[in-house]
Amino acid sequence: MRVKILHVNVSAICDRFYLKFFDLLKQQGVHQKVVVPYSIQSNSAEDVQYCVTNYHKQLIDVALLPVKKPIDRFLYGKKIRKYTRAVRHEVGIELQNFDVIHAHSLYSDGGVACELHKMCGIPYFVAVRGTDTECFMTYFKWLNPKAREILENAAHVFFISPDLKRKTIEKLYGNRRVVPWLNRHSILPNGVDDFWIRNTYSIGESLGAHENSEIHVIQVSRLIKSKNVDKTILAIKQLRDEGIDVTLTVVGKGSEEARLIQLIKVNCLEDVVDMVGFIENKKDLIELYRKADVFVMPSQGETFGIAYIEALTQSLPIVGLSGAGVSGYLREKEVGEFVETPEPGFIADAIKHIAQNKNELQQKCADVAKEFEWNHIIEQYMRLYTSVL
Repeated sequence: MRVKILHVNVSAICDRFYLKFFDLLKQQGVHQKVVVPYSIQSNSAEDVQYCVTNYHKQLIDVALLPVKKPIDRFLYGKKIRKYTRAVRHEVGIELQNFDVIHAHSLYSDGGVACELHKMCGIPYFVAVRGTDTECFMTYFKWLNPKAREILENAAHVFFISPDLKRKTIEKLYGNRRVVPWLNRHSILPNGVDDFWIRNTYSIGESLGAHENSEIHVIQVSRLIKSKNVDKTILAIKQLRDEGIDVTLTVVGKGSEEARLIQLIKVNCLEDVVDMVGFIENKKDLIELYRKADVFVMPSQGETFGIAYIEALTQSLPIVGLSGAGVSGYLREKEVGEFVETPEPGFIADAIKHIAQNKNELQQKCADVAKEFEWNHIIEQYMRLYTSVL
């Protein structure tokens, strides 16, 4: 039977991972519609155009709903009612034809899915993301009863990483013995694009696996505060002050760009740190990965961080933040270092340790990356979707 899914996803406009996810579901014969509440103030015309153009190019039905406002975070109930009305207006009478709703975050998307479930009886799946655990559960604790309601009424709960499951239980249930949804949850990672698997770079091919003493570091991320690019830059400064020959390439764009350029100037690192902007072409990006020795992204509140896996496909050891993103999957894999706090000193020490043990770490990276191939992950999603039919 062909499953029909209504996706509610406030992040689809800026997180380009989802396009691949939805395309793979389409290839499985899924009929789907993606509704994206977004903010005119926060999302650029470029974001909107990218979303519209590329989703339509992939023949994925997407509806952008410009209903999101900065004040929404503080008026949660009103926000959810507004988003729900917008979704119902967009979908209309077709709503009853969907077999399942997939909410791609707990508080924002999950709140809408829970309301639609109450109105129409459509079962919903909900995913818990880094923003849910690091922002809402931490700073908007009065909403935690609502979060428990959303989880406990869901047909199934998805966690992108083991750390997100652990944090959700700790923050929402504390010492309670009963967590009602434990028998209907899955931990499913994001998959890496097939391009990276096809172009896996083995240690034997490595460009020098750079035999000279210079350490080339790369960070690939949006230039926003939570990615801690500034901490990476200051770690490079510390290493240079210690007499270590190290350079940094930063790939990405974002609201922190001007501040980061100023930080580079203040610390006289113009010849050391190269800000190359966002790179769309994967072949260009892969060349930068292959010229590097260490991948660094000490990101806070990271749901997953697919760039870590891209780096691993290129036999590139990684530095990340413990308890965030992929650390729950990779801590025991010996493919890098996970620091406890994103402070420059810790990052610098991690880079030095990787440089000293690079050859040993590189041997494992590409094999570990293969655990994140999409085919197996999509099969698990399809099995769960069809279980509610």
